[in-house]
Amino acid sequence: MTIHHNLNTNGLTDFSDMDKLERLKEEIKLKADVNPDPNKIDELRRISKPFRSAWDGKSLSIRIDETPLGHSRNIALYALRHRCSSQEAADLLICWHRKHGIDPKLGHQDCYILDTILRAERELCVQEASTALEEEIDAVEETVLKNLGTMLGLQELGYSIAGFYQHGKQDARYWLEIDTGEESPRVVTIGSSRELRSVQRLKDLFIANFGMVIPASVTRARWDNILQNLMRVRQVKDPDIDDREEQVREWVESLCNTWARPFNDEGENRWELALPTRSPFKREGEIFVNAARIREMLMRDGTRMSLADITQMLRLAGLERRKVSGRVEGKVIATSYWAAPLSEFPGV
Repeated sequence: MTIHHNLNTNGLTDFSDMDKLERLKEEIKLKADVNPDPNKIDELRRISKPFRSAWDGKSLSIRIDETPLGHSRNIALYALRHRCSSQEAADLLICWHRKHGIDPKLGHQDCYILDTILRAERELCVQEASTALEEEIDAVEETVLKNLGTMLGLQELGYSIAGFYQHGKQDARYWLEIDTGEESPRVVTIGSSRELRSVQRLKDLFIANFGMVIPASVTRARWDNILQNLMRVRQVKDPDIDDREEQVREWVESLCNTWARPFNDEGENRWELALPTRSPFKREGEIFVNAARIREMLMRDGTRMSLADITQMLRLAGLERRKVSGRVEGKVIATSYWAAPLSEFPGV
């Protein structure tokens, strides 16, 4: 059986990670006339149906890539999975190309064989990390978070997961802190327990925050299994704050009494002067607070919550959203506030 194809180097891996490429160049000797141990080939064909199908040039199903690139990927992946060395995997790939009359282009600057092995190594790391997350139910936090970062593809960016957190218990909110090498970790706010269970939500977050697509192997069923392990190592912050009204009352009183004294209804310190800085103010028997200022306060206190989560808490606690505008120094300023009767906040 002869398979013909033209290699499209635009579809190959971008060798931006020169260290990995150089490592493979040192490890692997590419010889066009190499002859792998036939016993090794027979063993792999016997124990791995995907390898056997790829080696014979057949497709397992329509879901498996039927192109030579897809077959090469399967040969490299399943060879490495069954503990072949990188050199052995390369020899198998060269032999397979020769068997099917395909030029492996060993002298090409974008070496197809090395690229295939790099891809297979990465995919194998993701698969092994996923399996460990599902099966190693007694692993320590550091191991769980490392495997999670590998499975989600963060390791390829040079990032790692610094922590997985839960805020409160009733109406709990969850987030990840990602170490990107910057001064402070990047916060990825997941949201409620329902959002935590959503794989699609996770994929959307990683596209928005890192411009990357989570591997397709992270399915809903697999994520449910992983969550059982992940919840063991979560860090719960403010576990006693379960009543949303009590929590919002603490926020408002702390904002008004510690961070930004409210502007008044009239006089020199009239309420309009609060608008440029989104400070709290009192007006006609009500207290007005801005969600963004509450978030700034919480961030400085070490509590990380998204603006969406804060506004949801304010709404559930009974505060009403108002569009407020006023004239300050000849300019009209309009912004959004949350209002409630002053009588509900005796500590302000």
